[in-house]
Amino acid sequence: MRRQEADSDRRRKQLWLTPAGEQAAVIMKTDVVRVQERILAPLDVAERQQLMGLLAKLVSNHDGEAAS
Repeated sequence: MRRQEADSDRRRKQLWLTPAGEQAAVIMKTDVVRVQERILAPLDVAERQQLMGLLAKLVSNHDGEAAS
């Protein structure tokens, strides 16, 4: 990560991924997909869709409460 103060407001920090950070993010994303497939392997397609729908509902409700 590269961090820099914003020109307009020194309290605000701007963050950018460095090339090494971008490479690490790609590797992590690949690993996450592989682990998710392993975790979801016992479920059939319909069960996976149901689980993802329920998780999305939980996250959506949580996001709404966090904003309050």
